[in-house]
Amino acid sequence: MIGGDRPGRRDTPSLSLEEVRSMMESWQWEFVFHSIYALGGCLDRETWRMTKGEVVSMALERGSNMQWRYADQRGYDLETRDRSVRVEVKSAKQIFLKDWRGQPRNTLKTEIQLKNTRGKGQIHNWNQTFDYLLLVQTDPPYIASIVPWEVVNQNINIPEKGDQVKIEVLKEEQMAFITPINGLEVGFEIEENKIKDRWYRISGNSRIKGYNLRRMMVEQIGIYLDEVERIS
Repeated sequence: MIGGDRPGRRDTPSLSLEEVRSMMESWQWEFVFHSIYALGGCLDRETWRMTKGEVVSMALERGSNMQWRYADQRGYDLETRDRSVRVEVKSAKQIFLKDWRGQPRNTLKTEIQLKNTRGKGQIHNWNQTFDYLLLVQTDPPYIASIVPWEVVNQNINIPEKGDQVKIEVLKEEQMAFITPINGLEVGFEIEENKIKDRWYRISGNSRIKGYNLRRMMVEQIGIYLDEVERIS
């Protein structure tokens, strides 16, 4: 089922689409994309992808000069300091179609998953939890766009069977691009050697020596368990 009747919005957001885009255009996007790039492949394994999403959201919070906060709530990730505007963040290596023979920067078909609507024996419960959807492409070209909930709502696919709500397609003209549509030019060095770049991804290593977040977190969990064992 695509489009059709949907639940009404929770409230009218205090900031319009143009106001949100204007604010986000001033964010430190090079810092955001560098934070993601420097992870290498350390959080690419399926079991760590949620953690990678947290890194992205926290980088966005800091990149906003702390004008927005990482909410870490079910159904949305960022919010204004007065909590009047909520933003859901979706990031992936590729979200938008490649610039090939002038084709528009539409999103890839049914690649953006918004939520699981139900478990076994549960009914659909698709309701509005955010005001805007922020799309962040984490591999070059680095692109970010913002989409109002109403547009998202009219382009979702709720399957008759299954439990995932996905966006069918968002067209270029339906999105407000925060970065240049063909990608942000960044000042940090990007590995041009494809073999070496692939090694980072497959090996699960960070591009910053000594800062493999996965290993650091595993070590901290081990320290925590040592302490529990000590006091038990």
